[in-house]
Amino acid sequence: MHLWDQVSESQGDKSMTAVERKLQCCLYVVCAAWKTLLSVQVGPLCAIDQGSVSSQVGTGRCVTMPPKGGKMVAASKGQKSKTATTFTIDCTKPVEDKIMDIAQFEKFLLDRIKVDGKTGVLGESIKIQKDKTKLSVTTELPMSKRYLKYLTKKYLKKHNVRDWLRVIASNKDRRVYELRYFNIADNEGEDEE
Repeated sequence: MHLWDQVSESQGDKSMTAVERKLQCCLYVVCAAWKTLLSVQVGPLCAIDQGSVSSQVGTGRCVTMPPKGGKMVAASKGQKSKTATTFTIDCTKPVEDKIMDIAQFEKFLLDRIKVDGKTGVLGESIKIQKDKTKLSVTTELPMSKRYLKYLTKKYLKKHNVRDWLRVIASNKDRRVYELRYFNIADNEGEDEE
């Protein structure tokens, strides 16, 4: 006897098709796994409701099981808290040496950052602020710091300075990238020996 047969027998529903029983069994296993994984009293992220699984499949909503004696509540999709994240790209050394123009770099980022798969449409969710030698990217959307590093490297390659500059994370603050020169003096000393 399969687990899906046991599930349907325990709920006393003989009118379910084999596919519905298998689907209900899979949901049961997933919910049990989530419950043990989360180890909270709220319960699994999806609920098996006395028989009808097809009412929950394909709705795009998860049903949260409350603690014993409570009512079932449907969780909505857009209940994420908006927190702004600020990343900084410190271009002090190349800007002071006039190798790089910070205004061109800002325009490059404005044109190249993708939001929902489209470039150049930042809207209110992503803001780029320019200081004398630094760029600050403030975003309310999830964005990786690595993506900014990728775009910075792309800019350096486009302007043929990638051979002399590198993009590294700051030692002081992990939300800051710095543009630094490669250590050429160390390499020249090794070549002479």
